[in-house]
Amino acid sequence: MIYERDYTITTTMVKHFGEATGDRNPLHFDEEFASKTQFGGKIVHGMLTAGLISASMTECYGVGTIYLEQDLKFMAPVREGDTVKVEFYNESSDGKKTKLFVIASVEGKHVVEGWALIIKGDPYMVVDTIH
Repeated sequence: MIYERDYTITTTMVKHFGEATGDRNPLHFDEEFASKTQFGGKIVHGMLTAGLISASMTECYGVGTIYLEQDLKFMAPVREGDTVKVEFYNESSDGKKTKLFVIASVEGKHVVEGWALIIKGDPYMVVDTIH
């Protein structure tokens, strides 16, 4: 393993993701509606979980990391309150681009897995992102 980080999914994260993307699917926001689906309750946007993988890329590989490609499979739902573990494995590089196997899991169960291709940033550069 190259990298590991835990993120706890909050209601605020889901709300802000829905607002930012315009994805107001009741599957993510309406418990009554969602309880009647195959998931039996609200689930988190799959792309919010994928976004945690993206954020982890910068944390692991530095400021300026560029996420070029992804091939992700969504395997199980994530719910508010879940702690998602993001992990990177099998790094290979051609000198410029780096390929990683990525896994997001909840309590040991894979919820997302696949490959990501990046250009590494500068792990020593620090940028003030608080405005």
